[in-house]
Amino acid sequence: MSEYWIGDWVKICSSGRKGKFEGEVNNKAKIKVENKLFLVDLSDIELLPEDEIPQNLPKSKTYFPKPKKSKYTNTIDLHIEKLAPAMQNEIPELIVSYQIERAKEFLLKSIERRQLDVTIIHGIGTGALKMEIEALLKSFDEVYFTKSINNGGAIKILFRYY
Repeated sequence: MSEYWIGDWVKICSSGRKGKFEGEVNNKAKIKVENKLFLVDLSDIELLPEDEIPQNLPKSKTYFPKPKKSKYTNTIDLHIEKLAPAMQNEIPELIVSYQIERAKEFLLKSIERRQLDVTIIHGIGTGALKMEIEALLKSFDEVYFTKSINNGGAIKILFRYY
């Protein structure tokens, strides 16, 4: 395990390129320079001093892409490769934020349409997204009952309206 944190600015010593540390793969550092990813030996990078970190960088595409317009369905699949394939290489925190935002919009639309039940597919993974979805569901008075389905990879939600 290296001493670098994801997002640290580093310099690739052999080429002089500056980029962000994106993680490790088989004792190699993943460095993102502009829009390209480089795999280099960990011994070939060094942390950039504060005064050498680029300040006026062009805005990256770390915005939430707009969901595709589609007809309503009572199921949403939050796997990022289905939801927004362009975001697959974003940082996990941004991906989870996007997934939660889409789930919230889905629930609001479902309630507006007075659906009786919906399904949110969150996947099994580490369980982090599932916990976020469960917390989100507690904020809706209309949620009457929830049940874990698909071996814990999805949640079936029943609504009630007053």
